[in-house]
Amino acid sequence: MTETEITENIITWLDQFISDWGLDEEITEETTFNDDLCFSSVDMMHYLAIIDMNMKKKFPYEKLLMKGGVYRNELSVAELTAFIYNNKDIEQEQPKAI
Repeated sequence: MTETEITENIITWLDQFISDWGLDEEITEETTFNDDLCFSSVDMMHYLAIIDMNMKKKFPYEKLLMKGGVYRNELSVAELTAFIYNNKDIEQEQPKAI
């Protein structure tokens, strides 16, 4: 899957996710989740789960959402796209029993 295809999918899934929110916002690569779409942390987790389900892969979002042990305040569609593209072929380590 190319980066352009990933961007198109992320925007399509995002449009579907917010379709009943009543926002008059065109989703582009520059769209931000907090400032432009007023995403809560729960909204973000739900949307990331939609990406995982559609792509049939669990991504290590903690690498994207945490910087220096602190959650990021903002994320753009372009940043999410780049993260998905760069991690699409990386195998997620499975949890191990203690």
